[in-house]
Amino acid sequence: MKHDFIIAGGGIAGLTAAIALQKEGYDVKVFERAQELKEVGAGLGLGANAWKGLTYLGVTDELRQKCHVIKRTQFLDPNGQLLSKLNMERLNKKYGVAYFTVHRAQLQQSLLQHIVPGTLELGAKVVHVKQNETGVKVSLENGGTVEGKALIAADGIHSIVRKIYLPNMAPRYAGYTCWRAVVKVSEDKYRAGVFDNLKLSHF
Repeated sequence: MKHDFIIAGGGIAGLTAAIALQKEGYDVKVFERAQELKEVGAGLGLGANAWKGLTYLGVTDELRQKCHVIKRTQFLDPNGQLLSKLNMERLNKKYGVAYFTVHRAQLQQSLLQHIVPGTLELGAKVVHVKQNETGVKVSLENGGTVEGKALIAADGIHSIVRKIYLPNMAPRYAGYTCWRAVVKVSEDKYRAGVFDNLKLSHF
C-alpha cells in the first residue's frame, strides 16, 4: 500500500499535520520512535492563530477543560518588582481566545483523539528515506519499509530526516534559554479549566 503522506514524528506537529491532511481526505501514516506517548515536557503558550487553527481541525472541544485563557501577564525583576504588565481581556474579547496555555501532554492527547485509528505507529523509528520521481520509500529501524507519495519531517530538533537531506546542517544555539515548569496553585487563587464565558464560537 502506498500512502498519500508519511509523517516522521508523532509529536504535536506530526499529529496536527495528520489531522489536517485526513480532514482533506488524504491517506496518512505517522511513525513515532517512542514506544509510548508519555507525559513529558511542560506548558505551552499559544496565541489566537493557534486556537483558530485547532478550532478548524475540531480539536478545541477537548481542549476547553484542559487549557487556561490568560487574562493578564506580569513581568517581574529578580526582586519581585514589576517591570511591565499586559491586560489581555480586550484581546480576548476581540479574538475569543487571544492567548492560552496548555500542558504539552494534554494537547498531544487531544490531538490523538482526532486521527483515524491505525494512523499512528509507535516504536517505529525512521532511519532512511529514498526518494524518486513517484514518491518516497521509508525504511524503519525494525526492518520494515513503507511507501508514500510524500514525506513530512516532524521528528524534532534532532531530526533524522533533516540529517539525511541536509547532512551538513546542524541546530545552532541562538543564545536563548527558557525554564519551564508546571506549578500547582491553590483553588482560591486560580480555577483550572474555566473559560469565563468567553465567546469561542465565532471562529
